[in-house]
Amino acid sequence: MTTKTTPKKSASARATTNAKVKAKNTNLASDDSQVKDDLIVKEEIIAEIAYFKAQQRGFDVGHEMEDWLAAEAELAKMATFLSQ
Repeated sequence: MTTKTTPKKSASARATTNAKVKAKNTNLASDDSQVKDDLIVKEEIIAEIAYFKAQQRGFDVGHEMEDWLAAEAELAKMATFLSQ
């Protein structure tokens, strides 16, 4: 039985490959960070809309989830309108 051997890469070829992998991983980490930042901003906007909805009601207790869900729907509607 014969075994196949893979030729070894030169040091510069390994360094180039390592640099490409590192750059790709950095871009992925940056993308993850951007997604997290976007989600935080989205939640802040929803919280603000929900706050104003509660304020309009005189801050009656027991409507927090209703306010939050209405705020999410309102933001989604705004985003759809703006993307057209």
